Amino acid sequence: MPTDHDQDHDHDHDHEHIGPDGKVYRRPAGAPVHQHAPHRHVDEGEHDHVGPDGRVFRHSHHAAAAPVDAAASANRRRFAGAGVFVMTLMSNPGAGKTALLARTLTDLTGRVPMAAVAGDPRTTLDADRLHATGAPVVRAESATGRLDAMAVGAAADRLGVAEDSVLFIEAAPAPVHAAGTDLGETHRILLLPVTEGEDRPLKHPELIAAADLLVVTKTDLLPHLSMDLERLIGHAQRLKPSLAVIALSAASGQGLREWYDWIEDGLAEARGGR
Repeated sequence: MPTDHDQDHDHDHDHEHIGPDGKVYRRPAGAPVHQHAPHRHVDEGEHDHVGPDGRVFRHSHHAAAAPVDAAASANRRRFAGAGVFVMTLMSNPGAGKTALLARTLTDLTGRVPMAAVAGDPRTTLDADRLHATGAPVVRAESATGRLDAMAVGAAADRLGVAEDSVLFIEAAPAPVHAAGTDLGETHRILLLPVTEGEDRPLKHPELIAAADLLVVTKTDLLPHLSMDLERLIGHAQRLKPSLAVIALSAASGQGLREWYDWIEDGLAEARGGR
């Protein structure tokens, strides 16, 4: 599918994005859109986050049992040593996770070496849809029925993940669980569709705390909804000021160039960190 990704793109200037509703979303130079701050779990332990309403909630990157933590650490060392940029995509059902991943695997074919792990333990539907793109895809198999680091490591073995490549992990639709599970990824991506409303970040601050990038999906539906995209982004970034945000539509192509740039930037950093 054609995109405008091949056009030159300068990251060091103000960005203006015009939504389907006609609103202009300006992001100044230096704002956290393409930022790739390291996503680390080691030695972070439990810590507090304070919401805009003053509510304090605890967040930990060590909620998993010790064997899974060890598996996650092993995955992280393995991927880092091979220059692999690993992203876990988290969302509620219906956020458009598989649609975005299928289009990404299709559009970036030949430009970026990619593979994917489908984490839904109940059906093969997502894995089959991703297989149709021609990219290497395997379905994670877990003894617990939930996606964990050991299942990701085994899936990577079956894939034979190439050096200097991108690995997508499509988490099953259980974001609260996924937010506390370390899989050994480089970054966690939280997908929120515009259909869930602008207050969704306030209702699940633990998901915002766990994410490195918020992808607001289905922006092509904005003309049919009474929701404020800027308000949603504002809620999320007040909870986590460092959070990068990209608004896009896998159906219309809006925002995909920014998403693809973010992926390629992350891959360049992973390759440079070998």
